[in-house]
Amino acid sequence: MKHTALYLFLIILLSSVSSLANDCQDCRRTAIMGQCENKALPEDFWENQHRYDECLREELDLTKSENYLADLQNPDKKWEQAQKNCEHLLVDYGRKFDFSDGEAMASSLETGIASVLTCNRFHIGYQKAAYFFEATYDCARNPVYNDYNEERYPSSLNIRMYYDGEKKELVKEWTVNSPTYSWNSLTNRMFEQQGDVLGYNPALMRQDVPITNILDAFEKVPITCTIKPDKDPVSYNSEMTIEISGFKDKEGRQSREFNRVLVVVESGSITNGARPESMNMDSAAVFQVGNGRIKVDYKAPDTSIHEYEQIKVYHCHNILKKSALPLAQTNISPKVIAQKKVMFKLPGVTAILSVEMKSSRNEDNVISDRNEVHKHWNEEQAATILFQLEKEPRLSKDVDPTTGKLVVKRYRYGIKHLSLINMTHTGSGTTDTDISGVHVLTDSSLTAGQATVSLEQPGSMLKMDVDQTTGKISNVFFPNVVLQYQTTLQIQGTKKTKEYTYPINRSSDTEVNWHIAQDFGDDGSGICYQVLESDGLTGFVGGSEKIESGRYKKAQFSSSWSISIHPDE
Repeated sequence: MKHTALYLFLIILLSSVSSLANDCQDCRRTAIMGQCENKALPEDFWENQHRYDECLREELDLTKSENYLADLQNPDKKWEQAQKNCEHLLVDYGRKFDFSDGEAMASSLETGIASVLTCNRFHIGYQKAAYFFEATYDCARNPVYNDYNEERYPSSLNIRMYYDGEKKELVKEWTVNSPTYSWNSLTNRMFEQQGDVLGYNPALMRQDVPITNILDAFEKVPITCTIKPDKDPVSYNSEMTIEISGFKDKEGRQSREFNRVLVVVESGSITNGARPESMNMDSAAVFQVGNGRIKVDYKAPDTSIHEYEQIKVYHCHNILKKSALPLAQTNISPKVIAQKKVMFKLPGVTAILSVEMKSSRNEDNVISDRNEVHKHWNEEQAATILFQLEKEPRLSKDVDPTTGKLVVKRYRYGIKHLSLINMTHTGSGTTDTDISGVHVLTDSSLTAGQATVSLEQPGSMLKMDVDQTTGKISNVFFPNVVLQYQTTLQIQGTKKTKEYTYPINRSSDTEVNWHIAQDFGDDGSGICYQVLESDGLTGFVGGSEKIESGRYKKAQFSSSWSISIHPDE
Protein backbone atom coordinates (compact mmCIF):
# COMPACT_ATOMS: atom_id res chain seq x y z
CA MET A 1 0.00 0.00 0.00
CA LYS A 2 1.80 3.12 -1.19
CA HIS A 3 0.44 5.53 1.44
CA THR A 4 0.86 3.34 4.50
CA ALA A 5 4.40 4.42 5.37
CA LEU A 6 3.46 8.08 4.94
CA TYR A 7 0.17 7.93 6.82
CA LEU A 8 0.87 7.23 10.48
CA PHE A 9 -1.20 8.88 13.22
CA LEU A 10 -0.57 9.15 16.94
CA ILE A 11 -3.63 8.14 18.99
CA ILE A 12 -4.67 11.24 20.90
CA LEU A 13 -6.98 10.69 23.88
CA LEU A 14 -9.24 13.71 23.89
CA SER A 15 -10.58 14.83 27.22
CA SER A 16 -13.78 16.23 25.75
CA VAL A 17 -17.03 15.10 27.33
CA SER A 18 -20.64 15.46 26.37
CA SER A 19 -22.25 18.86 26.85
CA LEU A 20 -25.49 17.23 27.96
CA ALA A 21 -26.44 17.74 31.59
CA ASN A 22 -27.13 14.03 31.87
CA ASP A 23 -23.50 13.22 30.97
CA CYS A 24 -23.04 9.59 31.95
CA GLN A 25 -19.36 8.78 32.41
CA ASP A 26 -20.19 5.07 32.57
CA CYS A 27 -22.13 5.15 29.28
CA ARG A 28 -19.01 4.16 27.39
CA ARG A 29 -19.40 3.38 23.72
CA THR A 30 -17.14 1.39 21.42
CA ALA A 31 -16.92 1.01 17.66
CA ILE A 32 -15.13 -1.19 15.16
CA MET A 33 -13.96 -0.58 11.62
CA GLY A 34 -16.22 -2.43 9.22
CA GLN A 35 -16.20 -2.93 5.47
CA CYS A 36 -14.17 -0.56 3.31
CA GLU A 37 -14.40 -0.39 -0.48
CA ASN A 38 -12.14 1.07 -3.14
CA LYS A 39 -14.56 1.64 -6.01
CA ALA A 40 -11.80 2.86 -8.29
CA LEU A 41 -9.97 -0.43 -8.10
CA PRO A 42 -10.92 -2.65 -11.10
CA GLU A 43 -11.82 -6.22 -10.25
CA ASP A 44 -8.93 -7.49 -12.43
CA PHE A 45 -6.40 -4.94 -11.15
CA TRP A 46 -4.09 -7.34 -9.31
CA GLU A 47 -4.24 -9.87 -12.13
CA ASN A 48 -3.25 -7.16 -14.62
CA GLN A 49 -0.60 -5.87 -12.21
CA HIS A 50 0.96 -9.34 -12.11
CA ARG A 51 0.94 -9.60 -15.89
CA TYR A 52 2.48 -6.14 -16.19
CA ASP A 53 5.26 -7.03 -13.71
CA GLU A 54 6.02 -10.26 -15.56
CA CYS A 55 6.14 -8.38 -18.84
CA LEU A 56 8.68 -5.92 -17.41
CA ARG A 57 10.84 -8.80 -16.18
CA GLU A 58 10.82 -10.42 -19.58
CA GLU A 59 11.69 -7.15 -21.34
CA LEU A 60 14.49 -6.49 -18.84
CA ASP A 61 15.64 -10.12 -19.00
CA LEU A 62 15.39 -10.59 -15.20
CA THR A 63 15.00 -13.78 -13.19
CA LYS A 64 12.57 -13.94 -10.27
CA SER A 65 15.37 -13.31 -7.80
CA GLU A 66 16.75 -10.26 -9.65
CA ASN A 67 15.68 -6.62 -9.34
CA TYR A 68 16.18 -3.77 -11.77
CA LEU A 69 17.22 -0.47 -10.16
CA ALA A 70 15.75 2.21 -12.34
CA ASP A 71 16.30 5.94 -11.87
CA LEU A 72 12.78 7.31 -12.25
CA GLN A 73 14.07 10.88 -12.55
CA ASN A 74 16.52 10.00 -15.34
CA PRO A 75 15.31 6.70 -16.79
CA ASP A 76 17.58 4.82 -19.16
CA LYS A 77 16.61 3.64 -22.61
CA LYS A 78 16.20 0.02 -21.59
CA TRP A 79 13.70 0.92 -18.88
CA GLU A 80 11.75 3.29 -21.13
CA GLN A 81 11.52 0.65 -23.85
CA ALA A 82 10.34 -1.99 -21.37
CA GLN A 83 7.58 0.31 -20.12
CA LYS A 84 6.49 1.10 -23.65
CA ASN A 85 6.38 -2.57 -24.67
CA CYS A 86 4.26 -3.44 -21.61
CA GLU A 87 1.99 -0.38 -21.70
CA HIS A 88 -0.90 -2.37 -23.18
CA LEU A 89 -1.26 -4.24 -19.84
CA LEU A 90 -1.89 -1.07 -17.76
CA VAL A 91 -5.45 -0.23 -16.69
CA ASP A 92 -7.07 2.30 -19.00
CA TYR A 93 -6.62 5.34 -16.77
CA GLY A 94 -3.04 4.75 -15.88
CA ARG A 95 -3.40 3.92 -12.20
CA LYS A 96 -4.19 7.51 -11.32
CA PHE A 97 -5.95 6.38 -8.11
CA ASP A 98 -5.18 4.82 -4.76
CA PHE A 99 -4.89 1.07 -5.22
CA SER A 100 -5.36 0.07 -1.55
CA ASP A 101 -7.69 -2.86 -1.00
CA GLY A 102 -10.44 -2.87 1.65
CA GLU A 103 -8.24 -4.30 4.39
CA ALA A 104 -5.53 -1.70 3.91
CA MET A 105 -8.11 1.11 3.86
CA ALA A 106 -9.69 -0.16 7.08
CA SER A 107 -6.34 -0.18 8.90
CA SER A 108 -5.53 3.34 7.80
CA LEU A 109 -8.98 4.80 8.50
CA GLU A 110 -9.31 3.11 11.89
CA THR A 111 -6.16 4.94 12.98
CA GLY A 112 -7.47 8.24 11.65
CA ILE A 113 -10.89 7.94 13.27
CA ALA A 114 -9.34 6.96 16.61
CA SER A 115 -6.98 9.95 16.51
CA VAL A 116 -9.93 12.35 16.22
CA LEU A 117 -12.88 10.81 18.06
CA THR A 118 -11.34 8.89 20.98
CA CYS A 119 -12.42 10.26 24.38
CA ASN A 120 -13.23 8.89 27.82
CA ARG A 121 -16.63 7.69 26.60
CA PHE A 122 -15.77 6.54 23.07
CA HIS A 123 -13.09 4.18 21.77
CA ILE A 124 -12.58 2.36 18.50
CA GLY A 125 -11.14 -1.10 17.99
CA TYR A 126 -13.30 -3.32 20.24
CA GLN A 127 -15.05 -6.42 18.96
CA LYS A 128 -18.20 -6.13 21.12
CA ALA A 129 -19.25 -2.70 19.92
CA ALA A 130 -22.48 -0.75 19.60
CA TYR A 131 -21.26 1.14 16.52
CA PHE A 132 -19.24 0.42 13.40
CA PHE A 133 -17.78 2.44 10.54
CA GLU A 134 -17.77 1.76 6.80
CA ALA A 135 -15.93 3.70 4.11
CA THR A 136 -15.82 4.16 0.34
CA TYR A 137 -13.03 5.64 -1.80
CA ASP A 138 -13.64 6.60 -5.42
CA CYS A 139 -11.70 8.33 -8.17
CA ALA A 140 -12.58 9.71 -11.59
CA ARG A 141 -11.90 7.32 -14.48
CA ASN A 142 -11.18 10.10 -16.94
CA PRO A 143 -8.83 13.02 -16.28
CA VAL A 144 -9.94 16.62 -15.66
CA TYR A 145 -7.65 19.43 -16.81
CA ASN A 146 -7.11 22.54 -14.72
CA ASP A 147 -6.34 26.09 -15.92
CA TYR A 148 -2.73 25.08 -16.43
CA ASN A 149 -3.75 22.11 -18.56
CA GLU A 150 -2.54 19.76 -15.83
CA GLU A 151 -4.11 16.33 -15.69
CA ARG A 152 -6.16 15.72 -12.54
CA TYR A 153 -8.20 12.80 -11.27
CA PRO A 154 -10.71 14.10 -8.64
CA SER A 155 -11.36 11.66 -5.79
CA SER A 156 -13.65 11.34 -2.78
CA LEU A 157 -13.67 9.58 0.60
CA ASN A 158 -16.96 8.78 2.33
CA ILE A 159 -17.09 7.46 5.92
CA ARG A 160 -20.34 6.29 7.51
CA MET A 161 -21.03 5.53 11.15
CA TYR A 162 -23.78 2.96 11.92
CA TYR A 163 -25.53 1.72 15.03
CA ASP A 164 -25.23 -2.07 15.18
CA GLY A 165 -28.74 -2.72 16.48
CA GLU A 166 -31.39 -5.22 15.53
CA LYS A 167 -31.09 -3.54 12.14
CA LYS A 168 -28.27 -1.48 10.64
CA GLU A 169 -28.95 2.24 11.17
CA LEU A 170 -26.98 5.21 9.86
CA VAL A 171 -25.90 7.65 12.60
CA LYS A 172 -23.57 10.08 10.81
CA GLU A 173 -21.90 10.44 7.40
CA TRP A 174 -18.76 12.38 6.41
CA THR A 175 -17.63 13.02 2.80
CA VAL A 176 -14.54 14.89 1.61
CA ASN A 177 -13.43 15.59 -1.96
CA SER A 178 -10.02 16.30 -3.47
CA PRO A 179 -9.01 17.56 -6.94
CA THR A 180 -6.38 14.80 -7.02
CA TYR A 181 -6.35 11.07 -6.48
CA SER A 182 -3.97 11.49 -3.52
CA TRP A 183 -5.00 9.45 -0.49
CA ASN A 184 -3.08 11.81 1.79
CA SER A 185 -5.04 14.75 0.43
CA LEU A 186 -8.29 13.04 1.38
CA THR A 187 -7.21 11.95 4.86
CA ASN A 188 -5.85 15.43 5.56
CA ARG A 189 -9.26 16.93 4.75
CA MET A 190 -11.00 14.22 6.81
CA PHE A 191 -8.77 13.98 9.91
CA GLU A 192 -5.58 16.05 10.03
CA GLN A 193 -6.27 19.64 9.05
CA GLN A 194 -6.36 21.71 12.24
CA GLY A 195 -7.86 24.95 10.92
CA ASP A 196 -6.40 28.41 11.59
CA VAL A 197 -7.12 32.10 11.87
CA LEU A 198 -6.79 32.54 8.10
CA GLY A 199 -10.21 31.01 7.64
CA TYR A 200 -9.28 27.43 6.93
CA ASN A 201 -11.78 25.08 8.50
CA PRO A 202 -10.58 22.14 10.58
CA ALA A 203 -10.78 18.65 9.07
CA LEU A 204 -14.36 17.52 8.55
CA MET A 205 -14.47 14.88 11.29
CA ARG A 206 -12.81 17.24 13.78
CA GLN A 207 -15.85 19.49 13.46
CA ASP A 208 -17.88 16.80 15.28
CA VAL A 209 -15.69 16.61 18.39
CA PRO A 210 -16.76 15.55 20.96
CA ILE A 211 -18.49 12.61 19.29
CA THR A 212 -20.60 12.14 22.46
CA ASN A 213 -22.81 15.04 21.31
CA ILE A 214 -23.79 12.99 18.24
CA LEU A 215 -24.17 9.79 20.30
CA ASP A 216 -26.38 11.41 22.94
CA ALA A 217 -28.58 13.02 20.30
CA PHE A 218 -28.94 9.64 18.57
CA GLU A 219 -29.48 7.46 21.65
CA LYS A 220 -31.70 9.89 23.58
CA VAL A 221 -30.81 8.26 26.89
CA PRO A 222 -33.81 8.45 29.24
CA ILE A 223 -33.46 10.71 32.28
CA THR A 224 -37.15 10.71 33.20
CA CYS A 225 -40.24 8.52 32.85
CA THR A 226 -43.68 7.97 34.38
CA ILE A 227 -44.78 5.09 36.64
CA LYS A 228 -48.47 4.11 36.55
CA PRO A 229 -49.61 1.07 38.62
CA ASP A 230 -53.09 -0.22 37.78
CA LYS A 231 -53.86 -0.57 41.51
CA ASP A 232 -53.20 2.07 44.13
CA PRO A 233 -53.47 0.98 46.88
CA VAL A 234 -52.60 -2.66 46.20
CA SER A 235 -53.71 -5.56 48.38
CA TYR A 236 -51.18 -7.89 49.94
CA ASN A 237 -50.73 -11.25 48.21
CA SER A 238 -52.21 -9.93 44.96
CA GLU A 239 -50.92 -9.12 41.47
CA MET A 240 -51.01 -6.03 39.31
CA THR A 241 -49.44 -4.45 36.22
CA ILE A 242 -47.15 -1.44 36.50
CA GLU A 243 -46.90 0.58 33.28
CA ILE A 244 -43.73 2.60 32.80
CA SER A 245 -43.83 5.06 29.92
CA GLY A 246 -42.96 8.61 28.87
CA PHE A 247 -39.22 7.95 28.55
CA LYS A 248 -37.59 11.29 27.68
CA ASP A 249 -34.03 12.53 27.33
CA LYS A 250 -32.64 15.90 28.52
CA GLU A 251 -34.12 17.71 25.52
CA GLY A 252 -37.57 16.20 26.10
CA ARG A 253 -37.28 13.83 23.13
CA GLN A 254 -38.65 10.29 23.26
CA SER A 255 -35.91 7.83 24.14
CA ARG A 256 -34.83 5.25 21.59
CA GLU A 257 -36.15 1.70 21.85
CA PHE A 258 -32.74 0.08 22.45
CA ASN A 259 -32.16 1.89 25.75
CA ARG A 260 -32.45 -0.23 28.89
CA VAL A 261 -33.86 0.48 32.35
CA LEU A 262 -33.90 -1.41 35.63
CA VAL A 263 -37.12 -1.62 37.65
CA VAL A 264 -36.79 -2.37 41.38
CA VAL A 265 -39.48 -2.88 44.02
CA GLU A 266 -38.76 -2.87 47.73
CA SER A 267 -41.13 -5.46 49.20
CA GLY A 268 -42.82 -7.46 46.45
CA SER A 269 -41.45 -9.22 43.37
CA ILE A 270 -41.33 -8.75 39.57
CA THR A 271 -42.27 -11.84 37.57
CA ASN A 272 -41.27 -10.76 34.04
CA GLY A 273 -38.32 -9.00 32.48
CA ALA A 274 -34.72 -10.18 32.90
CA ARG A 275 -33.28 -10.65 36.36
CA PRO A 276 -29.86 -8.90 36.45
CA GLU A 277 -26.99 -11.25 37.21
CA SER A 278 -25.30 -8.58 39.32
CA MET A 279 -28.29 -8.44 41.70
CA ASN A 280 -29.82 -11.93 41.54
CA MET A 281 -33.09 -11.09 43.25
CA ASP A 282 -36.70 -11.34 42.12
CA SER A 283 -37.47 -7.75 43.12
CA ALA A 284 -35.45 -6.36 40.18
CA ALA A 285 -35.74 -6.76 36.40
CA VAL A 286 -34.21 -5.18 33.29
CA PHE A 287 -36.32 -4.07 30.33
CA GLN A 288 -35.72 -2.39 26.99
CA VAL A 289 -37.63 0.84 26.36
CA GLY A 290 -39.12 -0.73 23.22
CA ASN A 291 -42.21 1.10 22.00
CA GLY A 292 -42.09 3.38 25.03
CA ARG A 293 -44.52 1.41 27.20
CA ILE A 294 -43.10 -1.23 29.54
CA LYS A 295 -45.54 -3.58 31.26
CA VAL A 296 -44.12 -4.82 34.57
CA ASP A 297 -45.84 -7.83 36.18
CA TYR A 298 -45.81 -7.26 39.93
CA LYS A 299 -46.70 -9.58 42.82
CA ALA A 300 -47.33 -8.01 46.21
CA PRO A 301 -45.82 -9.65 49.31
CA ASP A 302 -47.91 -11.59 51.82
CA THR A 303 -47.08 -8.98 54.41
CA SER A 304 -44.64 -6.16 55.06
CA ILE A 305 -43.73 -3.95 57.96
CA HIS A 306 -43.84 -1.02 55.54
CA GLU A 307 -47.16 0.58 54.64
CA TYR A 308 -46.25 1.08 51.00
CA GLU A 309 -44.39 -0.39 48.06
CA GLN A 310 -41.50 1.69 46.72
CA ILE A 311 -41.03 1.42 42.93
CA LYS A 312 -37.85 2.81 41.38
CA VAL A 313 -36.61 2.99 37.78
CA TYR A 314 -32.87 3.20 37.17
CA HIS A 315 -30.97 4.20 34.06
CA CYS A 316 -28.76 1.47 32.52
CA HIS A 317 -25.50 2.03 30.68
CA ASN A 318 -25.77 -0.44 27.79
CA ILE A 319 -27.39 -0.08 24.35
CA LEU A 320 -26.01 -3.23 22.69
CA LYS A 321 -28.49 -5.50 20.96
CA LYS A 322 -29.66 -8.41 23.10
CA SER A 323 -27.81 -11.03 21.04
CA ALA A 324 -24.53 -9.22 21.81
CA LEU A 325 -25.31 -8.52 25.49
CA PRO A 326 -28.30 -10.29 27.15
CA LEU A 327 -30.49 -8.11 29.34
CA ALA A 328 -29.40 -10.07 32.41
CA GLN A 329 -25.80 -8.85 31.91
CA THR A 330 -26.76 -5.18 31.76
CA ASN A 331 -24.60 -2.68 33.67
CA ILE A 332 -26.77 -0.82 36.17
CA SER A 333 -26.46 2.87 36.92
CA PRO A 334 -27.06 4.22 40.46
CA LYS A 335 -29.10 7.04 38.91
CA VAL A 336 -32.84 6.86 39.65
CA ILE A 337 -34.89 8.42 36.84
CA ALA A 338 -38.33 7.86 38.43
CA GLN A 339 -39.88 6.54 41.64
CA LYS A 340 -43.32 6.09 43.11
CA LYS A 341 -44.91 4.84 46.34
CA VAL A 342 -47.95 2.57 46.23
CA MET A 343 -49.82 2.00 49.49
CA PHE A 344 -50.45 -1.57 50.66
CA LYS A 345 -53.96 -2.69 51.50
CA LEU A 346 -54.72 -5.82 53.49
CA PRO A 347 -57.72 -8.09 52.95
CA GLY A 348 -57.90 -8.51 56.72
CA VAL A 349 -54.97 -9.24 59.04
CA THR A 350 -52.06 -11.44 58.00
CA ALA A 351 -49.18 -13.06 59.87
CA ILE A 352 -46.21 -15.09 58.68
CA LEU A 353 -44.30 -17.61 60.79
CA SER A 354 -40.99 -19.06 59.57
CA VAL A 355 -38.99 -21.81 61.27
CA GLU A 356 -35.72 -23.49 60.35
CA MET A 357 -33.61 -26.34 61.69
CA LYS A 358 -30.12 -27.39 60.57
CA SER A 359 -28.43 -30.36 62.17
CA SER A 360 -25.26 -32.35 61.58
CA ARG A 361 -23.93 -35.59 63.04
CA ASN A 362 -20.23 -36.33 62.73
CA GLU A 363 -19.11 -39.51 64.43
CA ASP A 364 -15.47 -40.53 64.04
CA ASN A 365 -14.80 -43.30 66.51
CA VAL A 366 -12.07 -45.96 66.65
CA ILE A 367 -13.20 -48.48 69.27
CA SER A 368 -10.43 -51.02 68.72
CA ASP A 369 -8.20 -52.39 65.99
CA ARG A 370 -11.21 -54.25 64.57
CA ASN A 371 -13.90 -51.62 65.09
CA GLU A 372 -13.80 -48.25 63.29
CA VAL A 373 -16.87 -46.01 62.72
CA HIS A 374 -17.20 -42.86 60.57
CA LYS A 375 -20.69 -41.42 60.10
CA HIS A 376 -21.58 -37.97 58.76
CA TRP A 377 -25.09 -36.60 58.26
CA ASN A 378 -26.50 -33.14 57.49
CA GLU A 379 -30.18 -32.29 57.58
CA GLU A 380 -32.21 -29.13 56.97
CA GLN A 381 -35.87 -28.37 57.64
CA ALA A 382 -37.56 -25.06 56.92
CA ALA A 383 -41.15 -23.87 56.59
CA THR A 384 -43.00 -20.59 56.18
CA ILE A 385 -46.72 -20.44 57.00
CA LEU A 386 -49.16 -17.67 56.17
CA PHE A 387 -52.03 -16.96 58.59
CA GLN A 388 -54.96 -14.88 57.39
CA LEU A 389 -56.83 -13.68 60.42
CA GLU A 390 -60.26 -12.32 61.21
CA LYS A 391 -60.45 -8.56 60.80
CA GLU A 392 -61.85 -7.89 64.24
CA PRO A 393 -60.08 -9.36 67.29
CA ARG A 394 -61.73 -10.58 70.44
CA LEU A 395 -60.70 -8.52 73.45
CA SER A 396 -59.63 -9.78 76.84
CA LYS A 397 -60.17 -7.03 79.41
CA ASP A 398 -59.34 -6.56 83.05
CA VAL A 399 -59.65 -3.86 85.69
CA ASP A 400 -56.63 -1.62 86.15
CA PRO A 401 -56.11 -1.60 89.93
CA THR A 402 -54.54 1.87 89.84
CA THR A 403 -57.42 3.52 88.03
CA GLY A 404 -60.30 1.11 88.52
CA LYS A 405 -61.00 1.30 84.75
CA LEU A 406 -61.50 -1.61 82.36
CA VAL A 407 -58.46 -1.96 80.06
CA VAL A 408 -57.56 -4.32 77.19
CA LYS A 409 -54.89 -6.85 78.18
CA ARG A 410 -54.96 -9.16 75.15
CA TYR A 411 -56.18 -9.31 71.55
CA ARG A 412 -57.18 -12.70 70.13
CA TYR A 413 -57.47 -13.14 66.38
CA GLY A 414 -59.35 -16.07 64.86
CA ILE A 415 -57.65 -18.00 62.02
CA LYS A 416 -59.60 -17.40 58.80
CA HIS A 417 -57.24 -19.24 56.46
CA LEU A 418 -53.97 -21.13 56.77
CA SER A 419 -51.56 -21.72 53.86
CA LEU A 420 -48.02 -22.98 53.35
CA ILE A 421 -45.76 -20.52 51.51
CA ASN A 422 -42.82 -22.92 51.28
CA MET A 423 -41.37 -26.03 52.93
CA THR A 424 -38.13 -27.96 52.55
CA HIS A 425 -36.78 -31.06 54.24
CA THR A 426 -33.51 -32.42 52.89
CA GLY A 427 -30.65 -34.53 54.18
CA SER A 428 -27.47 -36.21 52.97
CA GLY A 429 -24.69 -38.23 54.54
CA THR A 430 -22.01 -40.88 54.31
CA THR A 431 -21.14 -44.00 56.33
CA ASP A 432 -17.78 -45.74 56.50
CA THR A 433 -17.68 -48.54 59.10
CA ASP A 434 -15.29 -51.46 59.51
CA ILE A 435 -16.51 -53.67 62.33
CA SER A 436 -15.16 -57.19 62.86
CA GLY A 437 -14.07 -57.51 59.23
CA VAL A 438 -17.35 -56.22 57.72
CA HIS A 439 -16.71 -52.99 55.77
CA VAL A 440 -19.73 -50.84 54.82
CA LEU A 441 -19.56 -47.75 52.59
CA THR A 442 -22.77 -45.83 51.81
CA ASP A 443 -24.08 -42.50 50.56
CA SER A 444 -27.59 -41.47 51.60
CA SER A 445 -29.99 -38.67 50.70
CA LEU A 446 -33.37 -37.55 52.00
CA THR A 447 -36.03 -35.66 50.03
CA ALA A 448 -39.56 -34.60 50.93
CA GLY A 449 -42.75 -34.34 48.92
CA GLN A 450 -45.49 -31.74 49.05
CA ALA A 451 -46.91 -30.92 52.45
CA THR A 452 -50.29 -29.97 53.86
CA VAL A 453 -50.65 -27.65 56.83
CA SER A 454 -53.30 -27.59 59.58
CA LEU A 455 -53.77 -26.23 63.07
CA GLU A 456 -52.61 -28.61 65.77
CA GLN A 457 -55.71 -27.72 67.79
CA PRO A 458 -58.71 -26.58 65.72
CA GLY A 459 -60.05 -23.24 66.86
CA SER A 460 -56.66 -22.03 68.11
CA MET A 461 -56.20 -18.28 67.92
CA LEU A 462 -53.29 -15.85 67.54
CA LYS A 463 -52.87 -13.84 70.73
CA MET A 464 -51.33 -10.43 71.35
CA ASP A 465 -50.51 -9.10 74.82
CA VAL A 466 -50.77 -5.38 75.52
CA ASP A 467 -48.11 -3.63 77.61
CA GLN A 468 -50.13 -1.79 80.22
CA THR A 469 -47.41 0.85 80.61
CA THR A 470 -47.08 1.83 76.93
CA GLY A 471 -50.37 0.52 75.55
CA LYS A 472 -48.49 -1.19 72.71
CA ILE A 473 -48.32 -4.84 71.70
CA SER A 474 -45.48 -6.47 73.66
CA ASN A 475 -45.81 -10.22 73.06
CA VAL A 476 -47.33 -12.35 70.31
CA PHE A 477 -48.28 -16.05 70.56
CA PHE A 478 -48.82 -18.09 67.39
CA PRO A 479 -50.94 -21.24 67.44
CA ASN A 480 -49.04 -24.49 66.78
CA VAL A 481 -49.43 -26.10 63.37
CA VAL A 482 -48.74 -29.52 61.85
CA LEU A 483 -47.17 -30.24 58.46
CA GLN A 484 -47.95 -33.62 56.93
CA TYR A 485 -45.78 -34.99 54.13
CA GLN A 486 -43.78 -38.00 52.99
CA THR A 487 -39.97 -38.33 52.94
CA THR A 488 -37.90 -40.73 50.85
CA LEU A 489 -34.53 -41.96 52.13
CA GLN A 490 -32.22 -43.37 49.44
CA ILE A 491 -29.12 -45.37 50.48
CA GLN A 492 -26.50 -46.68 48.03
CA GLY A 493 -23.13 -48.31 48.60
CA THR A 494 -21.39 -51.63 49.28
CA LYS A 495 -20.94 -54.16 52.06
CA LYS A 496 -17.70 -56.16 51.98
CA THR A 497 -16.58 -59.22 53.89
CA LYS A 498 -13.43 -61.27 53.39
CA GLU A 499 -15.15 -63.40 50.77
CA TYR A 500 -18.01 -61.40 49.28
CA THR A 501 -19.05 -57.89 48.23
CA TYR A 502 -22.74 -56.98 48.41
CA PRO A 503 -24.27 -53.93 46.68
CA ILE A 504 -26.52 -51.71 48.81
CA ASN A 505 -29.34 -49.91 47.03
CA ARG A 506 -32.47 -49.37 49.03
CA SER A 507 -35.01 -46.67 49.72
CA SER A 508 -37.71 -46.18 52.30
CA ASP A 509 -40.68 -43.85 52.58
CA THR A 510 -41.82 -42.33 55.85
CA GLU A 511 -44.95 -40.35 56.70
CA VAL A 512 -43.96 -37.25 58.68
CA ASN A 513 -46.03 -35.13 61.02
CA TRP A 514 -43.87 -32.09 61.68
CA HIS A 515 -45.15 -30.13 64.66
CA ILE A 516 -44.18 -26.48 64.34
CA ALA A 517 -44.31 -24.07 67.24
CA GLN A 518 -43.33 -20.44 67.55
CA ASP A 519 -40.73 -21.38 70.19
CA PHE A 520 -39.00 -23.72 67.74
CA GLY A 521 -35.47 -23.63 69.13
CA ASP A 522 -36.36 -21.41 72.07
CA ASP A 523 -34.49 -22.06 75.29
CA GLY A 524 -37.23 -20.80 77.56
CA SER A 525 -36.24 -17.13 77.62
CA GLY A 526 -39.43 -16.08 75.91
CA ILE A 527 -37.64 -13.82 73.44
CA CYS A 528 -39.36 -15.47 70.48
CA TYR A 529 -42.68 -14.08 71.75
CA GLN A 530 -41.45 -10.52 72.28
CA VAL A 531 -41.96 -7.82 69.66
CA LEU A 532 -38.45 -7.00 68.45
CA GLU A 533 -39.41 -4.42 65.83
CA SER A 534 -42.57 -2.43 65.29
CA ASP A 535 -43.89 0.63 63.52
CA GLY A 536 -46.12 1.16 66.52
CA LEU A 537 -49.34 0.74 64.55
CA THR A 538 -49.65 -2.05 62.04
CA GLY A 539 -46.42 -4.03 61.79
CA PHE A 540 -44.69 -6.34 64.27
CA VAL A 541 -41.62 -8.57 63.98
CA GLY A 542 -40.05 -11.11 66.33
CA GLY A 543 -38.03 -14.34 66.46
CA SER A 544 -35.22 -16.28 68.12
CA GLU A 545 -32.21 -18.50 67.44
CA LYS A 546 -30.49 -21.31 69.31
CA ILE A 547 -27.58 -23.71 68.85
CA GLU A 548 -27.28 -27.08 70.62
CA SER A 549 -24.16 -29.23 70.67
CA GLY A 550 -23.57 -32.80 71.84
CA ARG A 551 -20.79 -35.35 71.56
CA TYR A 552 -21.54 -36.11 67.91
CA LYS A 553 -24.48 -33.86 67.08
CA LYS A 554 -24.88 -30.14 66.49
CA ALA A 555 -28.22 -28.44 65.77
CA GLN A 556 -29.16 -24.86 64.92
CA PHE A 557 -32.73 -23.64 65.38
CA SER A 558 -34.35 -20.35 64.40
CA SER A 559 -37.81 -18.86 64.18
CA SER A 560 -39.03 -15.52 62.88
CA TRP A 561 -42.44 -13.98 62.42
CA SER A 562 -44.12 -10.84 61.17
CA ILE A 563 -47.65 -9.46 61.45
CA SER A 564 -49.46 -6.73 59.54
CA ILE A 565 -52.75 -5.30 60.76
CA HIS A 566 -54.95 -3.50 58.24
CA PRO A 567 -58.50 -4.48 59.20
CA ASP A 568 -60.14 -2.02 56.76
CA GLU A 569 -60.39 -3.32 53.19
